[in-house]
Amino acid sequence: MATGHRVSAASGRSGRRAGHRPSRRTAGSGASLSAFLHAVVFEAVLVHFGAAGSRAGFLLWLCAVVLQLVVVAHTAATWWTTRGRPATDEVTVGDWDGGIDVFVTVYGEPLGVVLPVVRAARDMDLAHRTWVLDDGGSARLREACDREGVGYLHRPTRENGKAGNVNHALARTRGELVAIFDADHRPDRGFLRRTVGHFADGRLAFVQTPQSYGPSSSGAGERPTVPDKNWSLAARGAREAQDAFYRHVMPGKAAQDTAICVGTNVVFRRAALDRIGGLHTGSQSEDVHTSLRLHALGLRSLYLPEVLARGLPPADWAAYLRQQRRWARGAFEILLDRRLWGRGGPALRQRLQYGLLGTHYLASIIVLLMALLPSAHLLAGVSPVAAPPGVLLGLVASAAVTAAAANRAQNGTYGLAAAVTHAVSSPACVLGLLEAVAGRRSRWAPTHGAAPGPSGAGDAAVRGGIVAVNLAAVVAGTAAVAARLGHTGAAAALGLPAARDVWVALPVAWCLAMALTLLLPPGRSGGSGGSSPHKRPARVLGLTPPALPLRWSGAVIACAGVVLAADVAERVSSPLPPAPRPTSAAVWRDDFTGRAGAPPDARHWVLATGHNYPGGPPDWGTGEIQEYVRSPRNARLDGDGHLVITATAGRDGTYRSARLETRRSDHRPPEGGTLRIQARVRLPSARGSWATFWALGRSYRADLRWPASGEIDVLEYRGTRPGEVYGVAHCPDCGEPHGRRAAHRAPQSLAGGFHTYTVDRHSDPDPSHQRADRIDWYVDGRRFHSVTRAELGERAWVFDQPVFVLLNLAVGGDWPGAPEPADYPSAMTVDYVEIRTCLRECPPHPPGGG
Repeated sequence: MATGHRVSAASGRSGRRAGHRPSRRTAGSGASLSAFLHAVVFEAVLVHFGAAGSRAGFLLWLCAVVLQLVVVAHTAATWWTTRGRPATDEVTVGDWDGGIDVFVTVYGEPLGVVLPVVRAARDMDLAHRTWVLDDGGSARLREACDREGVGYLHRPTRENGKAGNVNHALARTRGELVAIFDADHRPDRGFLRRTVGHFADGRLAFVQTPQSYGPSSSGAGERPTVPDKNWSLAARGAREAQDAFYRHVMPGKAAQDTAICVGTNVVFRRAALDRIGGLHTGSQSEDVHTSLRLHALGLRSLYLPEVLARGLPPADWAAYLRQQRRWARGAFEILLDRRLWGRGGPALRQRLQYGLLGTHYLASIIVLLMALLPSAHLLAGVSPVAAPPGVLLGLVASAAVTAAAANRAQNGTYGLAAAVTHAVSSPACVLGLLEAVAGRRSRWAPTHGAAPGPSGAGDAAVRGGIVAVNLAAVVAGTAAVAARLGHTGAAAALGLPAARDVWVALPVAWCLAMALTLLLPPGRSGGSGGSSPHKRPARVLGLTPPALPLRWSGAVIACAGVVLAADVAERVSSPLPPAPRPTSAAVWRDDFTGRAGAPPDARHWVLATGHNYPGGPPDWGTGEIQEYVRSPRNARLDGDGHLVITATAGRDGTYRSARLETRRSDHRPPEGGTLRIQARVRLPSARGSWATFWALGRSYRADLRWPASGEIDVLEYRGTRPGEVYGVAHCPDCGEPHGRRAAHRAPQSLAGGFHTYTVDRHSDPDPSHQRADRIDWYVDGRRFHSVTRAELGERAWVFDQPVFVLLNLAVGGDWPGAPEPADYPSAMTVDYVEIRTCLRECPPHPPGGG
């Protein structure tokens, strides 16, 4: 593509303006390497600590692993990209005699935005003709163009958006070179002088310069001097993200001969555009698709790392989200473009660089998943990761330190504002992906201006749903923490369990931060409102809404840190505060009265869910295979004064059941008295079923340490042997995992009717005779097993602490063996549960089972 037109040029470094400095290119590479290493560590945590105990948990885990793999691949490729540095000859052009056309594309932008750009384009050095391409058909703009002495073009239709507008003008102009500027990007006087000389290379298709926001910037290598405090958060975030891309990523792409067109501040060779039929019209991101087609022909592109034009950033959230949705859709369309992956496409290194545009927005979608994972844990007990809280907290802390260090190394080009805008835009990226996959056409709309564009209802619905879920999780988590601290009213009203420990405050803080971040007001874009990034929203509670989430989130996280520190101090000094012993007789009892189908009384019971406690052993440490759920199919009242716990079998071979725990965990015998734990139960007969009525030491809720917590199984029963039931004490030195056990063997099946199962925990009245403390087991008033303090020894006797009581029906596992699907559903029916404290001996046991 040689040209016969004369280029008068002077090359050299002496006239170089501020650009990308080598030290900062190194900083960009170091930041990318840090991001890559952190992504690898996060992926390793997901894989190593994966604990998907349910189908929902597995799907969440799988999504997290796959999306994080995308992040790993993207950060690795970005690091590889930013290592290179293009060799750009500095050219100052004295003349160009082939003709230059300058296009300013307009579609509804305010006249106050357009006219400064038109005047700056008209006044650039070198001979050229300036044209305003008005898709809005403004009579005022036409008159202004006549006054300013520039050409005006308006087409009768608006087909194919900006690309169609430019192609309409290409057919009516003749310049060998074509410079294109958006209506809100004002070029410097020397723009043409610094760019067109490079076209001495006959294979060069276009020269791209940075897209920079702000009226006062000395170059892509210098931080803009616009005072950020006067900008909206959307404007600051957009500026930070753009600056990082054009300073670190784009030079690396240029080193791979893949400098891409970004639609503005660019000069094209007309003959190159003619070879591909003008700008590509099949996408809203016509710029990137155009450069892809030019590279596929073997033509070259060049990135000149000098800020030669400055534009306005998105003034508000509506403008920013519209822009990001359009860019995301275009990037995903690149990934789906057969020209990228088929024969006759660009070189392999160029395909990779174009693919990175799509993976950038695909990696953004993981923000949505991270916004929902803590909520799923707090609301449904679904957690795909069972990492210790310290590991997750360390991961968050290391991410913050890595980001801060990288930001400092890059001279502050990617800060908190960019991170927040990145999170807020993630729903727009999802919608862009869906639109690209569906291939649905939508109206093109500029970032600024009153021109109609795609509705923001979809983005608002996605963000609103995430906000609602996170706020619900905040309420649930706060109630759970309050219940752990002894304030059970809110948790009981909501039917929620008490928190296992104060680490729950961390996901609560995260959910609140995400909710407040995504609650950022979308604002209004259009008319004169799109003309300035300095306009600030109304103040709320003395704070502007963009600052509100940042300050509140910081306060919440700080409070969470204080709570966590207090919890650690509590554990170090006193792992579990002693509960006062009762001084009088008392009875706690539930007769399960209520309407048929109602759940158990949330004032008394909480339902554990999943396949393990968060941070606890998988499959509850016993190998049982069912998933515990919160469903009336598996735990309900029958309307006749019974609780029915049902184990069900699915067609896919999975099982579901229920596990209930008393909300209270302060049951213990008084000095010299007795604690009686009793229930009247009809047991199931299904093979592989494992019914248990038992008590755990309260310390287990704090540290999950077993058997140090102590466990008393009032009854332990397996459906494969319906005529026997076991009483078991689990403790250190009790021969675990079997414990100190004894069997009661009945002459007939215990599944045929109700029987009464009891444990009496006796405390010797004389403290000097504590070795006489003992535990007795009964079936229908007949004692069949006892253990004493003297028998077990002081180290093994861990039964002085208060307890909470559990009822559950497990399936399969180490003890009962594999289930027989034909035997399910099968139920464990409970007539009543009673926990009685007696000052001396409790009343005699009633004979028989009834």
